[in-house]
Amino acid sequence: DNSNPASPQLLSTFAQAQIVQGGYTVVREDMIGGTDYLVVGTTATLNANQFNLLIFALTNPRSPTLVSNTTFDYEFMSELLAQGNTLLVTTNGVIVNPNLLGAGPQDQFGTVLSIDVSNPAAPTLTESLYNDKGMPDGGDTQQNGGVLVNNQIAYIASSTSTGANTEVGVGRVLVVDYSVPANLQVPHEVDIPGTVQVVDVAIQGTTALVVGSTG
Repeated sequence: DNSNPASPQLLSTFAQAQIVQGGYTVVREDMIGGTDYLVVGTTATLNANQFNLLIFALTNPRSPTLVSNTTFDYEFMSELLAQGNTLLVTTNGVIVNPNLLGAGPQDQFGTVLSIDVSNPAAPTLTESLYNDKGMPDGGDTQQNGGVLVNNQIAYIASSTSTGANTEVGVGRVLVVDYSVPANLQVPHEVDIPGTVQVVDVAIQGTTALVVGSTG
């Protein structure tokens, strides 16, 4: 209850049995077909080969009702963006051989997924932006996060860095057109000098704030 923003009160808890304990979980509210839902992405952060999408009906906000729990065979979800019938999920990861201690990374991967939630009881994968490595990795660059600009365009935090050397490359913002969710397009890319990875993006009005990393 946040009727008094200075003193929010806990009313109830839920989903303890569904989310990945000790993992990474992202929660978003979404209006699907005129009904309010909570969409939850949850994943392990080590040796994952999938993530789970949970959808809860908010008919009674104090007791959300689980509508579906769907597994998607892409690993290391990094962000979940919700816009009506479409979800965009970014993934990222680094492959390390545990038998070669001190050897460092062997490869990088990630993608942007489009998921159709028009039927909240049965979400379906409609598109993977990068998929040259196939499931569960996707493409050969990390997609670290993002933000929806409107109901057609998203900015995705990314990089040109590939392969074993995670210290080489340029942080990049992908302008992703998801107006046709089954056919994701990247009409423009914006490199951010002085960075190796773009970590996340936020927007306000006509200004975007980009957070980058040098390694």
